[in-house]
Amino acid sequence: MSNFDKNWRPTPRGSASPHLENRADELRASLRLLDPELVAGKSGCSYLSLGPDRGELHIPLWGNMTVFTWPNLTGYSNWTLAIF
Repeated sequence: MSNFDKNWRPTPRGSASPHLENRADELRASLRLLDPELVAGKSGCSYLSLGPDRGELHIPLWGNMTVFTWPNLTGYSNWTLAIF
């Protein structure tokens, strides 16, 4: 039996693999072409407009609220700094 408790988090490794990083960049580029409210509606999250062409996607992820800035699509959660 593992000794993971509810608040266990993986140890940060410093950087993601280049393949994962490249794929994340491709996905960001594809999403930026879409209306952020449409992205929110189709993905089960919410979009908060912060002005023309900028806002936040609020996504419940792993029991925490994760916020992705729009259009940068950088992810932040309530338990760490930039994660994606």
